[in-house]
Amino acid sequence: MRDAKLITFLMLVVLTGSIVAKAEEAGSIVSWGAIAFDSKKLDAKDFTAISAGYEHSLALKSDGSIAGWGKNDDGEATPPDGNDFVAISAGYSHSLALKPEGSIVGWGGNWDGQASPPEGNNFIAIAAGHEHSLAIRKEPCLYQLAGDLNDDCRVDFLDDTIMAESWLIDCNLNPEKPACIPR
Repeated sequence: MRDAKLITFLMLVVLTGSIVAKAEEAGSIVSWGAIAFDSKKLDAKDFTAISAGYEHSLALKSDGSIAGWGKNDDGEATPPDGNDFVAISAGYSHSLALKPEGSIVGWGGNWDGQASPPEGNNFIAIAAGHEHSLAIRKEPCLYQLAGDLNDDCRVDFLDDTIMAESWLIDCNLNPEKPACIPR
């Protein structure tokens, strides 16, 4: 039976020119098509996000680090060091990563500025395109709820004192409440 599966696999490779790499474990990566790779080359089985670029790919690990593979002519598959990333996006020949505080890191081809993100730390989503990149800015709060200690438009629900004073108040919908503080 094993020989039959091997022959079928080889016939598929010959007929389609593509390889399908099969991974069995949760958190592992499965790849198919013309730029397929053997997922066993990536040791980890703890991936939480993936992104496919033109001829390179990225994977975000649960520890916040990034793995990259494929074409790397402009450095697009060589992610920055660190384990403080929360999102990734692979473009044509550049890549982007989002950090938890909302800043963006870009690397790879940059002939049109696509790998040079704007400064700031108020972004919540990223996308790398062909020769451009996109990001969504976090909507600023017009009113702050008393108890918003880190300026993220949220209150620590574990702080019982703050919750007792401000229970079920939405300052953006009803800013006249006494607990709402104009910015």
